[in-house]
Amino acid sequence: MADAVKYLLGFGAGAGLVGAIAVIIFLNPEKAQIWFSWLWKGLSKLYRGAEKQYIKYDLQGRINDFGRQVGSEAPFLAATQVRVEFTKEAEREAFLKGDTVILRLRRIDREEQNFIHGAYMFVSTSLLFKAKRYLSPTQRTALDLFVTAKLLGKERPTALGLFLDEYVHPELGKANAKEGPLFEQFETIESRGHFYSVVLQEFDFLGSKVFGKRKDDRIITEVRTFIDLMENFALRKVGDEGDLNHVGAYCRMALVIIGKRPILSSAGIDPYVNYVRRQLVPQSIETVYMLGAGDNSESLDAVAARVADVFEVHRTRRCQTLLEFADGRRVQAEQYLVVLRLKGSSSFQGAPSQPTVGAEGSKQ
Repeated sequence: MADAVKYLLGFGAGAGLVGAIAVIIFLNPEKAQIWFSWLWKGLSKLYRGAEKQYIKYDLQGRINDFGRQVGSEAPFLAATQVRVEFTKEAEREAFLKGDTVILRLRRIDREEQNFIHGAYMFVSTSLLFKAKRYLSPTQRTALDLFVTAKLLGKERPTALGLFLDEYVHPELGKANAKEGPLFEQFETIESRGHFYSVVLQEFDFLGSKVFGKRKDDRIITEVRTFIDLMENFALRKVGDEGDLNHVGAYCRMALVIIGKRPILSSAGIDPYVNYVRRQLVPQSIETVYMLGAGDNSESLDAVAARVADVFEVHRTRRCQTLLEFADGRRVQAEQYLVVLRLKGSSSFQGAPSQPTVGAEGSKQ
């Protein structure tokens, strides 16, 4: 936004303030809705109808802003736009229309209630639209609750406590509830920066592969073991050994850590290239998540270039992650991620003949 303000000042001198503001609104439509809601909030002191307009534009702007930001990490939302309508009916509802989620909220509900209900309904309707119908009810509910909690924590922290009281705790407190452990696993994975960019990205790939096909209980089982793998990866300490691949009938992915300095110093990137070609390709691994220190990004890009005949770069990302060492030290560090996708892997290929996994070359 700082660049936008600078642009506004420079542009305003020549073409007028109104034109400059129009440019900023065009570049930041989500923020513009939030700003517009403030106007309605001021008017709400003059007449009652303005309060609903304030709720509408505030909710739309904040949800759209959240969708835009996390959507840049992983395209896991069927729609990143939301439109709010108010109804006198007793029931709330949400449905997809094109690339927009239509939320119908009750006029009689208070502001915070409408924001909470709207956020949860948006996530439930839009999150992993293709994949969720193949997950278990427990997995679907845990995902919706967790992502909604993160949305509220970022966009409306004052409403988070009420959401936990009205949605999360009642669900997790049910007899024999299984959502609680999953919720905690997601929290662990997210604390290391891999929930959106790896877990939800992999679910999105899964949904694209199986959408429109028959349901298979193996998908639910593989999702569970994949989440376990990601939790173990999040809890690992620098230098820990372990299997970082998941090879199933539906979910075939690998985590490859590039950054062991003795290897890079003595052999360069060849061991990593050989590992991808000799270990991952024969196992029909479809997605490779290459991770390394931010200052090693050139090495990761070089590995991607060397295997470009087999894998294409789906996305790259920089983020902050928490590294934990065996001596108990914890260090915040920049991490670079390259997501490689096997060419021609958009449809279900069936299980590989030998689902054995190897960990060499993927250790730090």
